[in-house]
Order: sequence, then C-alpha cells, then structure tokens
Amino acid sequence: MLISDWLIFLGVDRKTAVSDACRMEHAMSEKSFSAIKSHIENWKHDIYMKKDKKSVQI
Repeated sequence: MLISDWLIFLGVDRKTAVSDACRMEHAMSEKSFSAIKSHIENWKHDIYMKKDKKSVQI
C-alpha cells in the first residue's frame, strides 16, 4: 500500500499503481524496500504535519 499510494500521488492511476507497486516490492531486496518504506513514511508524516500546521494557522 505504501508504494502504490506514493505512485498515485505522483499521478499514476490506481490500477496501474497497485500493479506496479506489487511488482516493485517483490523484485527488490528487503534492504531497498526498507529504505523506500522509511522514506515514504517520513514523506507522508511531513505532508500531514504541513497540513495540520496550515489548518491551525487559518
């Protein structure tokens, strides 16, 4: 779900994003997957934090 969400955010349609993410996740090493997972989780956290700060400032 992590990589597919990221691909959807980048503009890929949901069906393609889910299919591509599945292939990506199964083709890469655990080390690479963990690094990407960590990066996306941090990115999502930053996005939500920015959204929360904007709603507080309004």
